[in-house]
Amino acid sequence: MKRKINAALLQGNVVVFTASQMILLSLLPYVAEKAGLALAHVAFAFSFGSFLFLFSSPLWGFISDRWGRQQVITIGVLGLCFSNILIVLLGSGISAELLLWGGRIIYGLSASAIVPVTQALLIDQADDGESNLKPLIKNSIALNTGRALGPAYLLLSSLLFLNFQSSLLYLTVFCACLAVLNMFLKVPVRPSSAYPQIAMPRLTILQWGALSMGFVFSVFVGTLNTSLAQIFIQRLGINAKQAGALMAQVLFASAVLAVLIQLVLKRFSKNPWRGLMVMGGVALALGSLFLSRLSDSFDLPYVVLFLSAGLCILPPCYIGIVTQGRQQLGLKTSLVGMISTLGYAAGGTLLSLFLWLQIRIENLVLLVGLVLLSSILLLQYLKSKESCYDVLS
Repeated sequence: MKRKINAALLQGNVVVFTASQMILLSLLPYVAEKAGLALAHVAFAFSFGSFLFLFSSPLWGFISDRWGRQQVITIGVLGLCFSNILIVLLGSGISAELLLWGGRIIYGLSASAIVPVTQALLIDQADDGESNLKPLIKNSIALNTGRALGPAYLLLSSLLFLNFQSSLLYLTVFCACLAVLNMFLKVPVRPSSAYPQIAMPRLTILQWGALSMGFVFSVFVGTLNTSLAQIFIQRLGINAKQAGALMAQVLFASAVLAVLIQLVLKRFSKNPWRGLMVMGGVALALGSLFLSRLSDSFDLPYVVLFLSAGLCILPPCYIGIVTQGRQQLGLKTSLVGMISTLGYAAGGTLLSLFLWLQIRIENLVLLVGLVLLSSILLLQYLKSKESCYDVLS
């Protein structure tokens, strides 16, 4: 019973982290108005906080390898709580810029620990000899649940006639309660997870290939997230307000569908190499193809179905490959987080380049989707070679 409660709390941390992200991103215009700052200023501060993950995530991964996972996760949840407190205090008479930047810097330096260290802890707790895929699917289910609950929470708040300030306050109180619960959670450290010093994890060629594929996947996600609303405007002939509403519906439906797919995967899948990664790559390529040919809203279910399937299948697979061996798990999962951050930034940069060159952005999504599928097929080929298990020095 105690183990189930601990597992539920770990998953709850990830759900609340992701839901908080979705809520705050949805309320950026409100935050800017409340702070009396330009929206561009607020958006830049939020982006800077996320960018700090690139540097803080590996540090927390190392600390978790050496001193224990749960202590680090607790610090991450506390950081998320304090960052939200500062956002709630915007407009209270204290310098808005100080609160905004202080909140996002605390977020970037601490909350970066939550997801990768939770991934490492879930793998630690898996039975010896068990594939890493199942615990990683559990974590991915929590991420997608948070992506669905964030918009749902805002919708419920509006139905209850709560203003945005009250919604943020209740979210922050919930984060604080979660942080207190984490302080009392005791999780034993596996001796094999401890490492005496910071060092680059020793990875096989196959694991480097999985990291590379993860980077291309993150480029795809970064490109898709930043271009989807504009594609709706161009392909469906709707205005920005309609595109925003449609985007919210698509994100909610995609998150719910992803959770359902992953529940099936958790029940039946044991090995990421039995065609699962190829299925995910094909699904993303098909979703990109339908998106590039989108002509009316009746085509949207196919786009949502295939993109949701691919987006929820691939991360547990390539992270499972990178974390094989169960040594330096904190550093390995943090390394995946770094690669993801760089990929998201590269995706946004590619989109900007295509817009500047006046190339249709749906063609960019399709191109990156096909490159991703090619990288998956190459990785599958590497798996069939015995030499891929040689360790790079």
